[in-house]
Amino acid sequence: MKRAPKVICWGKAVLTLMRGNSTVTDNYIKPKHPNIFISVFAFLAIVGLFLHQRLWTNEQINGLGLPHDMVGNFFSRFLLALADNGNTLIYGMTFIAFAFLFWYVFVYHQMVIRSAWFFLLALVYGAFYILAMTFEDYQSWQPLVQTKGSLLLSVIQLIGITFLFYTLFTLSYYKFSRINAYVPTGDSKSTSSHLFLKRWLLMAISWIIYLSVFYPINTDNDFASQISSFFGGKSAFYLGTVKYLQNTSVITDHHPVFTTMVYGMFAKLGLAMGSINFGIYLYGVVTVIGYAAICAYSVGFFARMGLKRKFQKWMTLTYAFFPLFPFYAGTATKNTPYSFLMIILIMQLIDITRNPKERFRSPRFLIGVSVVLLFQMLVVKYAVQIIIIFGIFFVYRYRRYWLQASLTMFLPVLLFVGPYQNGLLPAFHITKTNPMEALSVPFQQTARYVKEYPNDVTQSDRRTLNKVFYYSKLAKNYNPELADPIKDGATVRLSTIQPQDLVKYRKVWLHQFFKHPLVYVEATLNNVYGYFSFNYYNSFALIGVNISPSWNPSVVLKNEKYKLIAAEKMPTFSRNLTKYFGVLSHTPVFSILIQPHTHLFVTLLLVVILAYRRLWSAQLVLLPVLLNALVDISSPANGMFRYMMVFVICLPVLLAYCNNVFKKQRVSLKNSSLYN
Repeated sequence: MKRAPKVICWGKAVLTLMRGNSTVTDNYIKPKHPNIFISVFAFLAIVGLFLHQRLWTNEQINGLGLPHDMVGNFFSRFLLALADNGNTLIYGMTFIAFAFLFWYVFVYHQMVIRSAWFFLLALVYGAFYILAMTFEDYQSWQPLVQTKGSLLLSVIQLIGITFLFYTLFTLSYYKFSRINAYVPTGDSKSTSSHLFLKRWLLMAISWIIYLSVFYPINTDNDFASQISSFFGGKSAFYLGTVKYLQNTSVITDHHPVFTTMVYGMFAKLGLAMGSINFGIYLYGVVTVIGYAAICAYSVGFFARMGLKRKFQKWMTLTYAFFPLFPFYAGTATKNTPYSFLMIILIMQLIDITRNPKERFRSPRFLIGVSVVLLFQMLVVKYAVQIIIIFGIFFVYRYRRYWLQASLTMFLPVLLFVGPYQNGLLPAFHITKTNPMEALSVPFQQTARYVKEYPNDVTQSDRRTLNKVFYYSKLAKNYNPELADPIKDGATVRLSTIQPQDLVKYRKVWLHQFFKHPLVYVEATLNNVYGYFSFNYYNSFALIGVNISPSWNPSVVLKNEKYKLIAAEKMPTFSRNLTKYFGVLSHTPVFSILIQPHTHLFVTLLLVVILAYRRLWSAQLVLLPVLLNALVDISSPANGMFRYMMVFVICLPVLLAYCNNVFKKQRVSLKNSSLYN
């Protein structure tokens, strides 16, 4: 009998590993020589975390005055780099900490699981950790691969940091799967209206205090643009991507028209009351009260599922006092209502998962789901793509109720794209934004190609590009971590570009991709690595980035006739509080918790855990949140806080739900073979 080819055998092995086990049992890595194993990987983890990317150059070696035969090989250069990149005491303490961690995992518990899902996530985050270090210093990955020695060093770093992440991920799974957060029956006392009001009041008061400190509201340039356009101003904050209609409304769908109208109505109300600032502050108070009601209800929702009292308190206190929640709840961006609407959607999906027959027979419930989806599209435009992708999976999962599922998911999309976008908005002369606004990724790739390979641009390609861009400015205006300089009117020929020019551009883009594909990959990674790297400091995480006219005297919102918001000097207390949280955001441990990309990572880890446990239906509940990672990858700005807001806001709900799913899987630590 002929043996199967090795490729087929390996393929079957990989598929088996990716699928996981049919029963909830774990396979472990048990080293034969634990002391050597621990020492080697503790050292590799230190190398991965601390070592600089590039080995020493010959000029640096000459400066040491050492003989070349002593430092002429890779190993010697490696040791010199290690000695140059840190403090011996720090290395020693870190080595001890890592050695203890690996001993605790491998020897004491023997609990690191053989799972391709965990390994893949660790590999991705290990790669982004290393890429982030070199992108921050050089805006390129070339130092990682410029020589055979640097490439070898990069591989060593990747092995060490991947193994460290893999161990931490598995330890997190081990601990999380053992948390017993639920009782067999729901807690009826914790779902009373009295407790709901107490939770709601606590969150609302805490959040309003934060909001009041930064009167009138936390916001950004987009908010200023929307208010300005509502009052007839052609705002410079539109980055030149809008062609205004002559003698008609200057409101555009560059930003969601629905939110523009809501912001404008509150501003107009404030103007009628004598202070536009107060009108905007009133908007913040109303929305904060609404967001607090959603979060308070979510605690009671899980209490009905059996969440223990202490975990109910944990959710309530986290919502009320963990800084990201009050700051984000009081921030006037389009992503804020979208994120809190996502909590409602998650609870609705959990209801469907628990009682599909009952829910699909309830028109009232299904209409409620459709309304939430419709409002998500009204507040952020990319929700359309997310809902379409999610809807396909949703209909397939509940194909037994395909008609109800299809109407629930896709009817809101049809209403939004048809009667709203192509009916109501044109009827009111709402200007459409330029379609190039959605071309951040290919524009960045083209700009990097022109900058790094100018001699490989043919005359024909150059003529085509020159019809879309001001070619001479393309490389000059390229910012590796921000696409706005390439999309705006200083680089793109907004006034003369034609649809056929974009068709020809796509052909050139594809042609250049086949010539130098890696530069496209490098351009994309350089623009998104901040979303997936722990060592990327995100200044967007806290209030420092939220530009409000009451903070920054240089920001004055006005048009030709009206001074809408008078710039005021930032109050001393607000300024000091900003500095205080700036210090905390650099404090070990707290700095990790406060960064929004940590919440994105935990969401990805939950998805991996559910895949490992073969809980595919539960993954469907997480999918609408997870799909926002695709938005991060295609976003115009690296590490932008508001694109990660949905992961921050939804994480407590996702943690509570996943723990409930583990409980329903009825895995008993005493009666099963798990971790034996």
